Amino acid sequence: MDPDKVLMWTAIFTLALALLGSIAGIIKVMFDQAQKLLVAPLTSELAHLSERITTFGNQIDKISEALNDTRERIAKVESSAKQAHHRLDDLNKRLEDHVNREGM
Repeated sequence: MDPDKVLMWTAIFTLALALLGSIAGIIKVMFDQAQKLLVAPLTSELAHLSERITTFGNQIDKISEALNDTRERIAKVESSAKQAHHRLDDLNKRLEDHVNREGM
């Protein structure tokens, strides 16, 4: 092969490699910019949403505990009211018995 042709093909190959390197560099810069402009804000928003979800979960847990406490208190009040109702019924019966005995 002719030395001039070898030199020419070597120069073309070197130029092609340099061009490919430049294109790869441009693609990397574009990828880095896309990362900064798109991915980083989305990642930040996802982290913020995750924190809010955790906060809401904690609030739901506290509300659930308060609801359970309220249910227990209501059950105690209902039981106490039932006992008071029985006592009132007993007093009412005693009063009626007393009135009936006195009225005779």
